[in-house]
Amino acid sequence: SSAEDIRQFTESNQTVELVYSADYDSLFTRRNSVLHKIGKEHDVRASVDKNRNVITLRGCKKSIQAVQNEINKMMFGGEGYIVERLFVPISVLGKVIGKQGKNITKYESENKPVIVNLNRLTNCISIHGPAQEAMSCRGMVIKDLSQTDVNEEIKIESDAFDKLSKPGTIGKITMGAPVQVKLSETHIRLRGSFCDVQATLSQ
Repeated sequence: SSAEDIRQFTESNQTVELVYSADYDSLFTRRNSVLHKIGKEHDVRASVDKNRNVITLRGCKKSIQAVQNEINKMMFGGEGYIVERLFVPISVLGKVIGKQGKNITKYESENKPVIVNLNRLTNCISIHGPAQEAMSCRGMVIKDLSQTDVNEEIKIESDAFDKLSKPGTIGKITMGAPVQVKLSETHIRLRGSFCDVQATLSQ
C-alpha cells in the first residue's frame, strides 16, 4: 500500500544531526576520515559542517544508531576502546607531528585501527582506538617526544643569577644529564632532549 511505502521510505531516509566538540575537528574532517569509513560500513551518508561542528547522518534508523554508537566510542571510549591524551609543548610539536604529518601517519599505520587526533588550539594529541593498540601508540609518541631535542630559555632575576653562577650549582641542577646550559645575567638557556630539559627545569 502507499501508506506502507511511505513508512518504509521514511524509516530508510532519516536524518540525524550530532554536535561535536571542536577538539575532534580533525578526527572527522580530514580526508578519508574515520567518519566516512564508519558511514560506508553501515550504508549511512555522513557529512560534516565545520563551521557549526555538526555531523549529519542520513540513512535508516538502525544504521544511524550504529554509526552514532561508533562515533561516541571513538570520541569517548567504551566497549574496549580508550582515548589517551598527551599535551605536547609547542616547542616540540612540529617535530612530533613530522613534516606534513608523516609521524602521525606512522603512528596510525603501525597501530591500526588507531586514530591520532591533533588539537592545534591546545597542542593536545589524542589517541583513539582499542586499548592495546592505543597504549602501544602512546608509547611510540612518548618515546619520540623524549628523544626530541629542545631549546628552552628562561628569564631570571639578579638574585637567581647570583645563586646559579656559584661554582657547582649548575652541575647539581642538571644532575649529570646531558643538558647544555648557558647562563647570562638575564636568562638561562637549556638545550638537550625534551625529558632531560624538563627534568632540569623541575629542579
